[in-house]
Amino acid sequence: MSLVVEVLHIGIVSDGSVDGRLLIIHNIGRGTREEDVLLQFNLIIGHHRLSAEDLPN
Repeated sequence: MSLVVEVLHIGIVSDGSVDGRLLIIHNIGRGTREEDVLLQFNLIIGHHRLSAEDLPN
């Protein structure tokens, strides 16, 4: 995710939701938070999915 020009930020999509929108877990200086902020970011530059099969036993 990109907050402003040249500032990158990582967010993790949560299974929590508000009004059908998934919440984002992120930390941007105020401690870790789970918030409805996905549509507030200027640009999503990548996404990755980790499935249970990818995890070690």
